[in-house]
Amino acid sequence: MGSITIRLDEALEKMLEQELQNGDKSRSDLVRDALQDYLKRHKRERLIQAMVKEMKSLSPEARQEEIDIAEEFLPAENEALELGEPHESYGSPPGEKNERWWK
Repeated sequence: MGSITIRLDEALEKMLEQELQNGDKSRSDLVRDALQDYLKRHKRERLIQAMVKEMKSLSPEARQEEIDIAEEFLPAENEALELGEPHESYGSPPGEKNERWWK
């Protein structure tokens, strides 16, 4: 297992210490989990950006066909996601409810 040394400013160190007092994780576990969450989130964001770029490169007709297909399968996909991990809205990324992410 690798290791890393980081320097924290006072405010961040205080926030970390407060979190450690409120939870049952070690400092290493908390930082490891935070880094893992960060890396997963950014990987997902890059994937979405690549999908948006590809969608924008399509002709208007092909784009509309892709939108129609996505909308046709959206209810089934949402149902499957709700069964796997309940969430408020799976139609769009958090913060963009009722907006198509590919626009």
